[in-house]
Amino acid sequence: MTRVSRRGTKVCTCRSITRKTIKEAIFNGAHTFPAVKEATRAGTGACGGKGCGPRIVKLLAELKEQGRI
Repeated sequence: MTRVSRRGTKVCTCRSITRKTIKEAIFNGAHTFPAVKEATRAGTGACGGKGCGPRIVKLLAELKEQGRI
């Protein structure tokens, strides 16, 4: 799995949710996939989170590992 790296990268393609939007939600307290989903609607599209869910979980893990959340 590749690192989700660019701000404008679409993390959730079903809902066109960008990495920037996901990170804003995370930095505003959404520290789990369900919380990010509720804050951004990522994971509520046609795939039901099967596409973006693993990317969001990976981003959360990266930020936790870096001590940013």
